[in-house]
Amino acid sequence: MDFWNKFGVKPICCTMQATTAEEEDEQTTEEPMKDLTSEERRLLDEVVARFPKAGAGTLGRTNIYEHRIDVGDAVPRKQRYYPMSQYVLQEVNREIDRMIALDVIKEANFSPWNNPLVAVKKKTGQYRVCLDARHLNSVMVNEGYLIPQISSIIGNLGGCSYISTIDLKDAFWQLPLHPTSRPLTAFTVPSRGHFQFKVVPFGLCTASQALARVMTHLFADMEPFVFHYLDDIVICSRTFEEHLRVLEEVARRLRAANLTISAEKSKFCREEIKYLGYVLNEKGWQVDNEKVECIVRFPVPESRRDVQRFIGLCNWYRRFIVDFARTAAPLTELTKTKTKFRWTSQAEEAFLKLKSMLVTAPVLIMPDYTKPFSVACDASDVAIGAVLTQEIDGDEHPVCYFSQKLSSSERKYSVTERECLAVIRAIEKFRGYIEGVKFTVHCDHAALSYLKSLKNPTALMSRWLLRLNAFDFEIKYRKGSINVVPDALSRIVSVATFSANCTEDTWYKKTLEQASRKPNSFADFRVVNNELYKNCRSRDETGAFTHQWRKAVPQEQRKEIIKRYHDAPAAAHLGIYKTMQKIKSHFYWPKMQDDIYHYVRNCEICKASKSSNSTLMPTMDATKPAKLPWELISIDFVGPFTRSKQGNTVMLVIVDWVTKYVVIQAMRAADAAKTVEFLENEVFLKFSHPRIILSDNGKQFQSVVFRSMLARHKIQHMKTAYYCPMVNNAERVNRVLVTCIRSLIDDDHRNWDEHLSSIAAAINSAKHESTGVSPHYANFGRELLLFTDLYQLQDMNTEKDAKQSQDRRLAGIQRIQKFIAQRIKENHEKSKQRYDLRKRSAAYKEGDIVWRRTFELSSKVDKINQKLKPKFTPAIIRKVLGVNLYELEDVVTGRTGRYHDKDIKTD
Repeated sequence: MDFWNKFGVKPICCTMQATTAEEEDEQTTEEPMKDLTSEERRLLDEVVARFPKAGAGTLGRTNIYEHRIDVGDAVPRKQRYYPMSQYVLQEVNREIDRMIALDVIKEANFSPWNNPLVAVKKKTGQYRVCLDARHLNSVMVNEGYLIPQISSIIGNLGGCSYISTIDLKDAFWQLPLHPTSRPLTAFTVPSRGHFQFKVVPFGLCTASQALARVMTHLFADMEPFVFHYLDDIVICSRTFEEHLRVLEEVARRLRAANLTISAEKSKFCREEIKYLGYVLNEKGWQVDNEKVECIVRFPVPESRRDVQRFIGLCNWYRRFIVDFARTAAPLTELTKTKTKFRWTSQAEEAFLKLKSMLVTAPVLIMPDYTKPFSVACDASDVAIGAVLTQEIDGDEHPVCYFSQKLSSSERKYSVTERECLAVIRAIEKFRGYIEGVKFTVHCDHAALSYLKSLKNPTALMSRWLLRLNAFDFEIKYRKGSINVVPDALSRIVSVATFSANCTEDTWYKKTLEQASRKPNSFADFRVVNNELYKNCRSRDETGAFTHQWRKAVPQEQRKEIIKRYHDAPAAAHLGIYKTMQKIKSHFYWPKMQDDIYHYVRNCEICKASKSSNSTLMPTMDATKPAKLPWELISIDFVGPFTRSKQGNTVMLVIVDWVTKYVVIQAMRAADAAKTVEFLENEVFLKFSHPRIILSDNGKQFQSVVFRSMLARHKIQHMKTAYYCPMVNNAERVNRVLVTCIRSLIDDDHRNWDEHLSSIAAAINSAKHESTGVSPHYANFGRELLLFTDLYQLQDMNTEKDAKQSQDRRLAGIQRIQKFIAQRIKENHEKSKQRYDLRKRSAAYKEGDIVWRRTFELSSKVDKINQKLKPKFTPAIIRKVLGVNLYELEDVVTGRTGRYHDKDIKTD
């Protein structure tokens, strides 16, 4: 359960601005320019004119550095290109022509590599062509060149009267690629051919280090007047004359290095700039208020639940707040149910003091660039939130907070898309801290753990993934119960936001307006305190119809209401019907049933905790891997039993897949070495050398000794899925064996291994239902004569000639084995037909996010009860191994294993 549900609070965010991801890129704050005289302005213009500027068809290409991509001994990989519509393909071809004209790309004569190409639509309607270099980044050796530390830059920039910032135009495209590295960046344009980059493409994980190397080479000796961070160059000085001299020298060096700037984004002679999360001016530097704005503007609580939410946020950092309990006491008092909610001056003082503590040391810390960063983010229906943290002495300290309201279009995104958007916005917000270094992203949405390896992403996800390619980070799943701070920040949207004036719900606004103007024409609706109510008919306890006024809910509040009535402790994650009945008794909105149905069906806690009611069950596999006797054998251990008088505790069971012949051997333990010895001496030499051995996932079958035997004899090893014994036909024999032992044993259970040879003979001499003959006859062409056969008639047809007898027996064995193969096939088809009548496979694909059964066991030591543990855990399909067999990777732990379709579900 996450922070929001735990305290059952209302969201609050009316002061935050909603932007789209694309709009955010284009929003810039114009810093004030210095008050210059006309003569100073003329001199400045002359110097600015000397800077090499990029034109419409020109772009610089540095002559001081060539970037190399090192992939070590990685195997080349040709990835399929993403499909495009005819219209998009036309736009892509135009962009390809422009890139060829700029000498950014060229045709690839031969390259064993191919990276997918993504067309990203800009706000102008044009398309940007980008390389999806995720796989290339994953095998690339990171050169580890250190990017300048922001702390040293900021410390030297303060106290300057004149500040200029210069932006390189498409900086990465101005860095040439070494000819040997160009084939690694190859991509395919449908119906046009194979191309490769001649420059560093956007999205390459080593691009930032390459740019830092070039900038350091150019300007390292110009400190303390010139500083650089990636493609931003900052020039500062105390006098105008000094500033002009430095600007002129920077322009000269850029020209010599053949680098061009963006005239539109470069700013000259400013008195104040915002840079890397700080405000710089002649008075020094200070933290940009945006770092803590969402905490500073936290609205005054209006109810007991609002107070609970705020205390919950503060409580996350209480170990850094001196005397937290006493400071928060006036607020804690308001959370008591027996206390009437009344906002007092003492509560106001405590509220303001705690907010101040959240945005000052020791809670909020200055970044330490020698330590790794972490970004925790979350998304709600109405906003996103994030916090940048660093671990100091084992504790997480916040460096910067972030919260932003979602636009109306962004609220329509799926849960995964909203969570992904939170990651995008958070990383770009904290860019100045984390670009060029490796960091960790924590989120409470399991599917995002595989964001970087997503196959065939949508157009929206493709754009976002490309924006993340330049960052070196790892995504880790974090349960909602410990993802408290970003969860709270993602819900800072006040109830006032959902008033009639603020809501964007067309139905709600229109109905409210009509019910206010024409109350007689809309008798079923009523407006009270500018809120809409609906007169709904329902049945009481006796079954009689009654009418009840229920609050109408706008679009923005619906999911939060469902969440409260389904996820809260008092709601206990009940099913669709019960959740709907609770909500219907208080609220109304159109298509309420559909909204509740989709929410509950997609609740991740319900998926993990509840059994699947789906009738979607796996069908029977139609293929059989063996047709000849002893081509495939099943092997398994049964036990442990009571230690016998001979010291045995387990029995090794071997079954031939075709003839059903059984070999049994009692052993002291399930030992790999003894198993290999028995197989080689008693099975391979006496019956046949198998092509395949089928076993479960026991440790003895995965040991080095067993694997060496398989390699030595060139035997294929097939393993069953976890917790799926029915696939191994030795398991069925095990049940018969245990039943026979139980029937023959006396009160002394130490005698369990005395009758194993007799039991094996009984099984091998009995006619098998699948084959129609006994296993012994199927192998040797004659029945096994046991001492139970007291009288055996002489075969009157026995040939006197031994050669004729041998030929007849061999022919008989061939006929019976052919008959057995046909019989097994027919029986299997009949069984499959009957079994599949009520079964239907899900047919999962590689990359699908699913839920697999956990098979958790109770532990008295760990105080864990199996009945109270989640039944399912999220996993991703890594390989399709068969009709019903999959290799899954656990989203939380990263462990892989084979699982059968019966233990997998989607909801």
